[in-house]
Amino acid sequence: MPSEKTTKTSTKRTATKTTASKTAAKKTATKKTAAKSTAKSTSAKAATTKKIATKKPAAKTSAKTTKVAATKTAAPKAAATKTAATTNASKTPATKKPAPKKSASRKTTKVTSAPAQPAADPVLKVEHLSKEFPVESGVFASRIAKKVSAVDDVSFEIAPGETLGLVGESGCGKSTTGRAIMRLTKPSGGRVLFQGEDIASMLGKRLKKMRHDMQFIFQDPYASLNPRMTIGEIVSEPLVIHNEMTNRQERIEYVRHLLDVVGLNPEHINRYPHEFSGGQRQRVGIARAFALHPRLIICDEPVSALDVSIQAQVLNLLARLQKEFGTAYLFIAHDLSVVQHISAKVAVMYLGTLVEQSDYLGLYAEPYHPYTQALLSAIPLPNPDLQKKRNRIILQGDPPSPADPPKGCRFHTRCPIATEQCKKERPPMEEVAKDHYCACWHAEPYPIKGSNIAL
Repeated sequence: MPSEKTTKTSTKRTATKTTASKTAAKKTATKKTAAKSTAKSTSAKAATTKKIATKKPAAKTSAKTTKVAATKTAAPKAAATKTAATTNASKTPATKKPAPKKSASRKTTKVTSAPAQPAADPVLKVEHLSKEFPVESGVFASRIAKKVSAVDDVSFEIAPGETLGLVGESGCGKSTTGRAIMRLTKPSGGRVLFQGEDIASMLGKRLKKMRHDMQFIFQDPYASLNPRMTIGEIVSEPLVIHNEMTNRQERIEYVRHLLDVVGLNPEHINRYPHEFSGGQRQRVGIARAFALHPRLIICDEPVSALDVSIQAQVLNLLARLQKEFGTAYLFIAHDLSVVQHISAKVAVMYLGTLVEQSDYLGLYAEPYHPYTQALLSAIPLPNPDLQKKRNRIILQGDPPSPADPPKGCRFHTRCPIATEQCKKERPPMEEVAKDHYCACWHAEPYPIKGSNIAL
């Protein structure tokens, strides 16, 4: 029994010693781990310190390099400055002239039926345009006896989106002017600049390309449409000629859209011209002119063959399309009241020459040329009492023949204030008021009072 107790006691002591030794080993391992961590952190700090110490000299070096480069760059600049200063000093100092004052830009008159005109280069510029037709005689018309001067020394400009009204009596050369501009007849002299290019020298493909942006509305709606073609074929013909919209279905839809724009039923696309009235035929001509979205359209008396009510509809249509597409018009007519409704500027023509040109407000309020004064006084007033009291200017005689125009001023044979100077010398076109030009030796303003022109 004593031996068993002794054995148990010794076993317990051995276990206790083993546990104590394990605990001591753990403490030792913990101390080693802590020592290793401390060593690592110390080495990391040392490495960081070394990096920082290494970077500082580099920064100083770069600063020095920058200063040297700046010094080298500044040196040539300083030398160049010194050289320029020496050169300027050697030259005699010139007195600076004051810059010339630019003339005030023309203020475009606001017209209720036309859009505001942008300040841009003219889309059409006509310079000294003339057109002569030979008169042949002889048994077989083998020789030219004389020439008819239909247009003589005509000049004007049209800005983008602007309308210039060209007015005058029948036979004065208005339509010939429009056809010469379009090159439907070749001009005898002068220049026609369309978008900066001279039309008179164009041939073949260049002329065809130019006509893409310049279209014509003819006077007679009956003769200007091919009776053997449907309305759809007539309106789409410009697209076919200029290779626009080669897809047939797209072309048909576009023609339907154009017919709707000009106030015609798109379902009538397969009808023929004889099935329409005069006003409807003129609308077809307008749709054809706008098919290519041209920059200029020459309207050769487009409403002269129509009733008064239809005239108003067509004029309103032209004004609306101009606002929508920004197209410029040369509007030819012999009715001043029609021209006043759509035009921003007006040019008056007599026997192939321009006699007066101005914005419509200045021309209708104070005409300077006797011929313009006579035309405006011929416009009837809606009030019979005022019409009876009005002083009419009645011209005597008939216009001379363009085959034998009078010398000097061409209007002197009918002018009530003509003098000997008018019979001998042709008056130049001169500015008589701001943006108001007149060709008359004795030009005086003549206010038209009590007229039906809304000013």
